[in-house]
Amino acid sequence: MVQKTLAKILIIGSISAWLVEKLNPAVSISDILGKLACQDQYLLPVNDVIGDVSCGFNADMYLAVGLLITLLIGIVLLLLVKQKSQT
Repeated sequence: MVQKTLAKILIIGSISAWLVEKLNPAVSISDILGKLACQDQYLLPVNDVIGDVSCGFNADMYLAVGLLITLLIGIVLLLLVKQKSQT
């Protein structure tokens, strides 16, 4: 029962975080994570250009990958619990 609850939390949590990220531009989770990771260096230009070498530039990609992995872990866990309950 604990695994099923954990699977649902992972699935619902990752989808909810993605919806908040995409539907509410005022609250950007990737910006918050980028600022936490880079602190004062967040999106500072490198050689007068903000680009992929700037700290925090790829924070939205890292968030997307993290949410996808969390979603997949939740789905796999839910499938394992259902398979276990059928046997």
